[in-house]
Amino acid sequence: MKAIIVILLIFVLILFCGCTQNTSQLTITPNQTPIQTTPVVGTTVVPRTTTTASPEHTTVLQTPTPTPTPILTVKTYQTLVVVADSVTLEITVVDYNRGFYANDLVAQTNRYSSEPRSNYEYLLVHPRVIYKEGLSPIQVSEVNFKACIVNTSRCLDMKDVNVPFPEFGDKYLNQGDKIDGWIAFVVPERIDMKLAYTDSKGNPRGFILIK
Repeated sequence: MKAIIVILLIFVLILFCGCTQNTSQLTITPNQTPIQTTPVVGTTVVPRTTTTASPEHTTVLQTPTPTPTPILTVKTYQTLVVVADSVTLEITVVDYNRGFYANDLVAQTNRYSSEPRSNYEYLLVHPRVIYKEGLSPIQVSEVNFKACIVNTSRCLDMKDVNVPFPEFGDKYLNQGDKIDGWIAFVVPERIDMKLAYTDSKGNPRGFILIK
């Protein structure tokens, strides 16, 4: 009887030890994935990117700014034929501008220029001169033109400022030649003006009305 009891106790101890061993082996199952808590040496960490582009790579679509063209609603075009210095010239005012827009054009082109004094404004005129008849060359330049106040004898010389268009300049003309370009004047505001062409002695040889 004692032998049977001893055998049973040994059998129970063997069963108990086997259960304990199986329990310790089931603490981590084969399907579990360990969590990496420390950086792996030799790996490259790729930073997260956003959809916001950096300023230097951002493409901004802008509407191109058109080149300013001096255009007024009301203009008076006249062609003047004058005899000056023994030759015949045909003079035409191709275009002109005055007032706020002309002031702004001059300010943009001349960094250090100042606004006209009170009650005055810029007048930008584009005359064209064609040598029609004559035998000798003649020198034509922007100084041949003056801006005169209508119904007075007061005339104003050109203003030495840059304009954002081809300037009139200076040129010797032979028969059939021509010259044209822009000339700047400072004139009283809202006053009708006339463009005078003068000969080599400074005498007016004709006028073109500018309103």
